[in-house]
Amino acid sequence: MASFQSFDGKSLNYQIHSQPKNIKNSIVVIHGFGGDIGLLDEFIHNLTNLETTQIISYELRGHINSSHHFSKKFSTFEKIHTLDLQSLLQHLNVESPIMIGHSLGGIIIQEYINKNLKPTPKQLFFICTTTQILGSNYFRKFLYKILCQFPETKKPFSKPQKPSSFYKKFKTSWDIDLFRFSHDTRVVGGFTKWFLYFFSLNGWKNKNLRSIDHKDNYYIYGKKDIIVPALLQKYKIRKLENINKIEINSGHIAPVTHPEQLATLIKKYLKT
Repeated sequence: MASFQSFDGKSLNYQIHSQPKNIKNSIVVIHGFGGDIGLLDEFIHNLTNLETTQIISYELRGHINSSHHFSKKFSTFEKIHTLDLQSLLQHLNVESPIMIGHSLGGIIIQEYINKNLKPTPKQLFFICTTTQILGSNYFRKFLYKILCQFPETKKPFSKPQKPSSFYKKFKTSWDIDLFRFSHDTRVVGGFTKWFLYFFSLNGWKNKNLRSIDHKDNYYIYGKKDIIVPALLQKYKIRKLENINKIEINSGHIAPVTHPEQLATLIKKYLKT
């Protein structure tokens, strides 16, 4: 594990899981809200046998050991998270990456595309993510201002998860999805901060979905997802004519509960 300095000088963690000598492609995997750099390890492990492809993941700002600093210069999360992603790509000199985003990670990718940030991605995969969260834009900006008042801690809020053993005690996808809320609270630093962070995301309205509507991109949603229900996901992307839509029999944490199945599916459609 290593770290990079983001656009504002704050440190975020990243990891290169596969780095062949002759690199022709780069895949960037972005975890969701309440996750960490180790959450998607098993899923990523199932992708690492790709020749000439390096795989990179990083820990979102506000999670575990990455910086928990949120600047008052911004009114919402959009610019911070997208600029963090851009900073990582520039730090590693990555060009035309393939981006895979789970949940919030997928929203960050959408925003990155809408802002026409460089480098331009080669291909996009959205896993159990939403295209629009309803809510008051004024209210979330107000909550974000409160969140900015929290001092940045130097200690991690939680130890990284061990998904392979952590989720075995749950019998269904619904059990796992429900448990996520209590775990997310532990990861981001208590209920108050969880509330401010989570509801500051509400109202994040992505108006330009046409920017991701391309035949090389894939939108994968879980049939048993209760965090971002399949019916909601289908409704939000119903007008997109070109993006590929795939339903899998999983809950919201598909990369954790179905890592091999999901990795096999993505490798089938990778544009390399």
